[in-house]
Amino acid sequence: MKLSNLFTRFLLVTVFAVNQVPLVIAAGTDTDAAYWLSLTRSERSNYVLGFKMGAGKAYLKSTELWATSGYFKRKPSLNDLKRISTKVCPKAELTAIVEGVSKLYEDSSNTYVDLGEAIYITIERLKGTDVERQLRESRRIGFEFHQQDSGQK
Repeated sequence: MKLSNLFTRFLLVTVFAVNQVPLVIAAGTDTDAAYWLSLTRSERSNYVLGFKMGAGKAYLKSTELWATSGYFKRKPSLNDLKRISTKVCPKAELTAIVEGVSKLYEDSSNTYVDLGEAIYITIERLKGTDVERQLRESRRIGFEFHQQDSGQK
């Protein structure tokens, strides 16, 4: 695996882990889909904006830590950093992301898809990427997590 792919995966996992757990509990819902669909349009926009800002800050801080720790065999170029940053903190229009996540969650087969995953899947879909494989995997993982969390098997 290329270093940039490893680095991107590390950052994505960090962002996902930090962003998910308390939301559905605080909202009194049992899925991210129910939480998302309970929000107003303005709240959805604010959520996505905060998500993108958090992803950007995680990217910058991680880059700084990795670069100063000697992890990189060479100092990453500006182009390396830009390429990775667009994967971690994509430049997609806020309204399009909000509408895409809402549409994704309106499909009941996506009930258990993690909200962070839903945002990234939507962004990839907006870029024209085929996301069906990623979506199927997110459904499976979300369903298994929900069963485990609710004590079902």
